[in-house]
Amino acid sequence: MATSDFVTQFYNLEGDLVSERKKNFFKLLKTQPSLNEDDLKSLCPRTHLERLFQIDIFIHFKMSSKLLEVIKGGNEIFISKILKHPTLLLEIFGKISLEAFVNDFLPTTSYALRMKILKRLSLVLSESQMDEIVSSVHKRYGLNIATKLIHTCSSKKIKDFLSNHEVVLKPRQVKFIFDKDTELFLFYINYYKTLPEKSEYSHTNVCQYVALKNPKMWYKLHEEHSISKINLGRRTSKNFLRHSNDDFLSSIKHYSEFLKLDVIVRKLHGNFKEVYFEFFPRDTYNINTYNFSHKLLRHYPKNKQWDMFAQTYLKVFGNNILDNLIYLNSDFIKLFPNKTVMNKWAERHYKKHKSNDLLKYCDPNTTIPLIKEKINVTSDIYERKMLVILLLENCQKNEDYTSLEAVLKYICFRHRNEDNTSEILDKIRYLFKLEKLNQNHWNHVTEMLTILKLRKQLYYGTVTFYLKYVEYLILHGKPHRKELIRYIKEANRNSLYVDLENKKVNRQILIEIISNYRKVEEIDDTKFNEKFINILIDFNESNTEYIIDLSDFPGFLPYIKSILDSDYTTLEDNERNLLIKVINYNFKFPEKPIIVIEETRLLEIFQQDIEKSFNFGHIVEMSIKKLDRSEFDNNIIELFWDNLEKFKYFDFCRIIINWLFLNNPKAITPYFDLIWMANQTYIKIKEIKFMSHLGFDKKIVAYCTDKLTWA
Repeated sequence: MATSDFVTQFYNLEGDLVSERKKNFFKLLKTQPSLNEDDLKSLCPRTHLERLFQIDIFIHFKMSSKLLEVIKGGNEIFISKILKHPTLLLEIFGKISLEAFVNDFLPTTSYALRMKILKRLSLVLSESQMDEIVSSVHKRYGLNIATKLIHTCSSKKIKDFLSNHEVVLKPRQVKFIFDKDTELFLFYINYYKTLPEKSEYSHTNVCQYVALKNPKMWYKLHEEHSISKINLGRRTSKNFLRHSNDDFLSSIKHYSEFLKLDVIVRKLHGNFKEVYFEFFPRDTYNINTYNFSHKLLRHYPKNKQWDMFAQTYLKVFGNNILDNLIYLNSDFIKLFPNKTVMNKWAERHYKKHKSNDLLKYCDPNTTIPLIKEKINVTSDIYERKMLVILLLENCQKNEDYTSLEAVLKYICFRHRNEDNTSEILDKIRYLFKLEKLNQNHWNHVTEMLTILKLRKQLYYGTVTFYLKYVEYLILHGKPHRKELIRYIKEANRNSLYVDLENKKVNRQILIEIISNYRKVEEIDDTKFNEKFINILIDFNESNTEYIIDLSDFPGFLPYIKSILDSDYTTLEDNERNLLIKVINYNFKFPEKPIIVIEETRLLEIFQQDIEKSFNFGHIVEMSIKKLDRSEFDNNIIELFWDNLEKFKYFDFCRIIINWLFLNNPKAITPYFDLIWMANQTYIKIKEIKFMSHLGFDKKIVAYCTDKLTWA
């Protein structure tokens, strides 16, 4: 291609997006086999983007003199493009002597640019060349810059430099030296200890890096107090043990100070039993969950922990641990393999200490009668309440729902007149999974709830219990209308929104509530419709697999339509909020709208909603943030621009404008003045510089110039 044709096409690159113009530029560049500096005399960039493309041409054809001119210009954006190609720097500065580079060129650059160039050069220059550069830089600019570059020099140069100066290298430099020369790294670590107010090297990043790459070296330095101890992560611990020597078994406790214990236990494999035995206490008074043997045991397979503990105890003391449970404290309960061992442990300790708290761990068959007896002889109200709660805790710790039946029956009979019923119910909710209760349990629970109601005592957990009871009855195919009515009466004071884990039952209950509600509560049509339409929309939005069709209920859709047909500006707040919810739902689930709303009516509502506050920002955002727009979407765009002044403080407005700048900048062209006047923070100067082909930069210059003239 002739140079003139290349230049002509360069000036006429197609595309509105910066990415499109870049793509077309590089396509053009590939069609040109060669260019020299003379060929480009007629190419004069007119815009920021064209200037960047010109630099790409210089880079592509390795025009070193032109690139040097760019670097001397000092523009960081332009220079950063060149620095991405370190090998080019050799050609750019290849014809300049070292002395001229350091003393003539570098002084013309800023400190930041100077360091960038030197660091990039260090990637492509040999160590001997860097030795010369660092020496010259040291002489010209002092110790600070030389120290920042010294790690790129030869080992001899680094040693000489450190020997003559007291400097601390950055962690990045120390890691570089470690990768480069192990001996040099050791030299620096020893050198570091000689510096004033320094001892062992302690930077965490470096210590972890060394431990991961060379565990033996790190451990040796740690033992010599040359490098600090750190807690190694799982990966580093594995790597360390992979390279550990034969003394691992004899040094486990020491290794546990910095290695992950679970990694150590896995490493032990078949040796665990031997090691665990070695660290097992030899005195029963020292058996606790804080000693080292138990710390190891925690990481042993959970289903084998008790057997390992019991076998080791037998081996050490010659006795069965089941005969000596008195030596174990309550921390061992989690270790017990079954409830029988827990019961036996608790009975031994209770016999010795007589603490009521231990009774919760005892066998319900013997303990429940004992607790009842204690209640009978106790007159203190608080103590009686705590003993009743202890009955529940005993059932819970033993996971004994059969005994729980008897306990609840006892409470309903023996303690029905006491004032602790609500606390008892709270404990039931907290201690037990309500899904596991059977009919007998529920009979007693509902009896307690009835007692509270007769006393006219409000209890916030009533609704939860009745709802779970209705769920139980449905799941077991039992009649439940009576209990559902009771739930409606209780829940109506708060909210009738049902939220169960079993969404199928959840759906059924909601439908039945709507069908039975007016048989329980007097309510006019408007409030009824409003109440349950809101509830159903919320449910459907969160449970798309169990959607309840609003058309199944005679009055719901006509009520929504009556609101829709009304003047939006005259709607009551509750009516307007309901309509907003319906519209937002329709846009979220367009395949299954609640009610079909004509687009012209939607636009009317959107326009009228702007006068109060705007509740459809995400719909506007969805309609605009796409390139393939429908007629409705285009109407939304028009509404957006017409009301930009009112939208300017909404977050969706900023998001839309930013998206348009990046994805459809041409669409902004007619409205650029409008955006600037509405909110100048929406204009990103850094991005605008690349869009000179659309004239945005000239407009901003004109605005600013006019402002200066006005001032």
